[in-house]
Amino acid sequence: MSLPAIGALKPGGPSPELADHARLMYVDAILGFQSFIGPVLVIFYMQYMGLTFSQYCFLDSVLFLVSAVLEVPSGYVADLFGRKRVYLAAQSLILVSMLLMLVLHGFYGALLCFMLMAIGAPMASGNTGAIYYEGFCAADKAGELQELYSRTGSIAFISSTGACLCAGFLAKLNIALPMIADCVMLAASIGFTCVYLHDDRTYAPRLRTFLAATANSLDPGRFMRYAEAIVSNKRMLVFFSISALVFAILRGSYPFYQPLMKDAGIGLGTFGVMFALFNLVSAGFSYYSKRITSRIGREDLILPALAAAVAVSFAGISLYPGAGAVAFIFLQQVVRGVNAPYFNIRKNEYISSDAKNRVTLLSVANLMGMLFTSAAIMLLSLLNKLVPLRTSVLVFGAVLTAALIALISVHLRWSKSASSSDVTGIMEVC
Repeated sequence: MSLPAIGALKPGGPSPELADHARLMYVDAILGFQSFIGPVLVIFYMQYMGLTFSQYCFLDSVLFLVSAVLEVPSGYVADLFGRKRVYLAAQSLILVSMLLMLVLHGFYGALLCFMLMAIGAPMASGNTGAIYYEGFCAADKAGELQELYSRTGSIAFISSTGACLCAGFLAKLNIALPMIADCVMLAASIGFTCVYLHDDRTYAPRLRTFLAATANSLDPGRFMRYAEAIVSNKRMLVFFSISALVFAILRGSYPFYQPLMKDAGIGLGTFGVMFALFNLVSAGFSYYSKRITSRIGREDLILPALAAAVAVSFAGISLYPGAGAVAFIFLQQVVRGVNAPYFNIRKNEYISSDAKNRVTLLSVANLMGMLFTSAAIMLLSLLNKLVPLRTSVLVFGAVLTAALIALISVHLRWSKSASSSDVTGIMEVC
């Protein structure tokens, strides 16, 4: 595999260890994760594993819930046993779950696969990022790491777009082929990680330390103090809720894209092309997000505009038959593109500049997003048991859009009457 030139290999650059990390970043960007199965994932579960749409949504909801619960303890596991070891174990567990998807069928087989994925995903998250950051910062090369993230991000987008284009054609031959391709990619990634990732250190040397830290992280009193700190600033609470709900709407909508496209008569061979186009639209609006929001300027215009786009998209998806519904899915990709850049900045602005617990508060915000998403997908699952898919989408969209409009209305009303002390954010809590 030919990789781009790596600054770490130049004289005076970082150590060979960091050069290997740079190589691994490029390799992972090229290999991706579930890039082939993504555009046909829901169809795979329904057609190959034999799930109903409602069953898939139920399991997806459980996946988010279990992953949210295990997110914090999994970090301590990595500190206890070593980040590289835990990352490799997590990736291997995910690979096993994907391989089992090829041989197990029915609800309980899928449940086992989802549970393995729910355990592996939080164990894998954050490990390589922490290793890269600490290594490059220790060598005073943080700027090079930012450049690497920028380059590999572009490569990952191009690679995932290429995988999307191939996915539909593979699925048309055999719906299992995209999953097989992703298993091969993940196995290759594990192999490269074994060679190129360097981090055998442990950060919690004793089991007693690990158990104490985990108990501390799960202490209801500690969690309530953080929750109380957020609740005490009502504008922060509502804005974090708006951000979490927008994420839940976008992620909760993903399951019905593929069934609707299938109902619209779009062949599996075209699914990959459609999802590649979705990604292009989202990436384009993400790139211009700052320019768009800066031109609009006022939050009392930006937030209602996002809510209006969500409302129109759900109405169009539900009411227009065939390919007309797909056109409104593109409108959701516009919201998806603007969403992350805008809310990531604004959430930080609600936290005091000298707060030492910024990461923890943002983690709570991310946890809210995962819990909201789990609830949203569970709602979609329950609705689909009662009414047809399009009606389910209409009611699903109406409920979530109404909640979003209500939160935005409260936020804007409180913003107008906010005192200067409320605007400054919150300070550190124990």
